[in-house]
Amino acid sequence: RCSNYTCGASPYTLGQPTWRRDEKGNGVMCWPITVKGPCMPSQGSCCTQLANNLNKLAFKVQASCKPAFVGANLDGTITRTAYFETFPDTSDAVLKVTNLGLNIATAAGRQVCLVMGPACGDLQSLCGNGLGMCAYYHAEPSLTCCPTCAGTAAGIPTSPPPPSPPPPT
Repeated sequence: RCSNYTCGASPYTLGQPTWRRDEKGNGVMCWPITVKGPCMPSQGSCCTQLANNLNKLAFKVQASCKPAFVGANLDGTITRTAYFETFPDTSDAVLKVTNLGLNIATAAGRQVCLVMGPACGDLQSLCGNGLGMCAYYHAEPSLTCCPTCAGTAAGIPTSPPPPSPPPPT
């Protein structure tokens, strides 16, 4: 069972997701994997475990999207094992992509993609929020280290920052 859920304990993060429609009308949502850098002592053994074997990425999604799930892939071509896990009395589910077989030397720039039918074919529908932001966790095979992160918004424009105050006179 997972004992470390701290997002900062991981050497990886997922970048801003992209979205497109495939030739069948399905939504294809991809997250680039970024390597934050070598593990630091403050990240503990969790970082080292994940650096050696990034086995799973799991996304918090809407349970109602389960029937629309088509598949998952790594870099658009390599099909990976993936499945939905639903929970009683909640609208949340977890979509898990497993057997990634990545490590700190092979993960950078790779993309994990989810393919969803039209009913949940965009990030806002799949993630269940207006930002199209799915929380996620990643894990190594023993499942003792499962850093959980808030996710990155889907590139929806945001308001510009307020102007700087005028200099003192």
